[in-house]
Amino acid sequence: ISGFSGSGISGYSGSGIYRNVWLTTVHPIHVDHWGTYIFTSEVSLSSAKINISTSIKNSSGKNVTAIVKHQLLNAKAKKVAQTSGVVQLSNTETTVSQLDFSVANPVLWDVENPYLYKVLTIIEIDGKKVDNYVTSIGIRTFRFDAYKGFFLNGKHLKINGVCNHHDLGAL
Repeated sequence: ISGFSGSGISGYSGSGIYRNVWLTTVHPIHVDHWGTYIFTSEVSLSSAKINISTSIKNSSGKNVTAIVKHQLLNAKAKKVAQTSGVVQLSNTETTVSQLDFSVANPVLWDVENPYLYKVLTIIEIDGKKVDNYVTSIGIRTFRFDAYKGFFLNGKHLKINGVCNHHDLGAL
């Protein structure tokens, strides 16, 4: 690069790749990149209802019937809940699968105990696993009150700022 000394260019965020990079190869029928959206519609100490939307990409050029399976694994990798469904995948399109399940006695995520579950999504075609995708989730409730502030799992929690490291690069 003309006009730059080698010692000063590394701090400029336009100088190239300065974070980790991954190359992921997938089957023609796979969970799309960042293809899971997981939310909890009902949460209590006795149960939680988990809703999962999964974008499945079909770049095989053929119409395919697939089975989508979800397993909820606790922090010790033990299966605590599961669900599955059949989805029809049109050729060269992305299809969204909507499934839900309940988990009994969930461990709630909070700042003192940031407990995470993993959702393992498996896609099978003709009895053969063609893709799996793991998404970490924390089960919790939150709400904002205009007068009282933020509540996490029903308990008031003061928010003390944010971390914006590297979010604004050269600015």
